Amino acid sequence: MIKKSLSVFCLALALSFFFTSCDPKESDPIVPVSEQPTTGVLQVKVNPFWNGTAITPTSIHQDAFGNALKIIKFTSYLCMIELQRENGTYDTIKDYYMGDILAGINLNIAAAEGSYSGIRFLIGVPSDVNTNIDPAQYPNSHPLSVAGAQGMFWTWNSGYIFTKLEGRVDNTGVGEEMTGSFAYHSGADSNARTVALDVPLSIQRGQTTALQLNVNVDKIFSPVSGTSINPDEETAAHSPGPLMLKFVDNLANAYSVQ
Repeated sequence: MIKKSLSVFCLALALSFFFTSCDPKESDPIVPVSEQPTTGVLQVKVNPFWNGTAITPTSIHQDAFGNALKIIKFTSYLCMIELQRENGTYDTIKDYYMGDILAGINLNIAAAEGSYSGIRFLIGVPSDVNTNIDPAQYPNSHPLSVAGAQGMFWTWNSGYIFTKLEGRVDNTGVGEEMTGSFAYHSGADSNARTVALDVPLSIQRGQTTALQLNVNVDKIFSPVSGTSINPDEETAAHSPGPLMLKFVDNLANAYSVQ
């Protein structure tokens, strides 16, 4: 009788251990339920215009001084791209980017879903990574690397070139000779400029929202507010000074939302 009772007890104990060990609450891994993405894509397009007409490397334009000119190079750093939420706070969606504006920029950036009231970005490189930084520390795919910068720095110690705008000019206004040239290369922390534009944006999960930014190059030379630049006489700016100040201020005011 004792042996029978002991056998029943052992069987009950074994069954209890078996069912306890098979309880998924205790030992089985929990498989998470797949979640829907909480981000969408902001497609930022940046293109240059002259009085509302798209600029190409061969197109000829007239400025306020009677010059005929054409733009042959326009590259720029656009960094710390941020979206402004309706409560006034900002979300950084892209840290560093360098692109060829003359060729047109088409930048796809992941952004958290939600409603936004504006966008802002820095024309230039943030001061904490502009100088005394060795570009060789970055991988080649990084915009601040030797390869990624594509020549957009003077030396490793003096910092990056924020924007290059170059072209040809003919002061006869005919546009046939194009014997003159101009080149504006901005740099130095004091010449970085922040562009802030009001624009309602709705980012929805898993969807793409398009944003067209225009750079109205005519306003760099003949701004609505500010000081005009005559490319036939003010031909080069590569260091801080009055012409550089006019250039960076006018450039910051040349951006608009289409």
